[in-house]
Amino acid sequence: MSVMFDEIIYKTLDKIVEWCERYKNYKIKRSLPKATYDEQAKKDGLKKWVNQQETLINKNDTVNTGNTNTTNTK
Repeated sequence: MSVMFDEIIYKTLDKIVEWCERYKNYKIKRSLPKATYDEQAKKDGLKKWVNQQETLINKNDTVNTGNTNTTNTK
């Protein structure tokens, strides 16, 4: 009977430790930007950044040359 009781205690403790480890990983993951662990979010973030950079370049071209069809090569 004592062996059975010990087995139940160990299994319970193992489950508690497992839950704590999962929760710790969840908290770490949630504190980081999504792009650090999600490939689709990383791709979307890169596309957004590229579009913003192109918009800035086009905006600077318009301001410097007045022509939206040319690329400013300073």
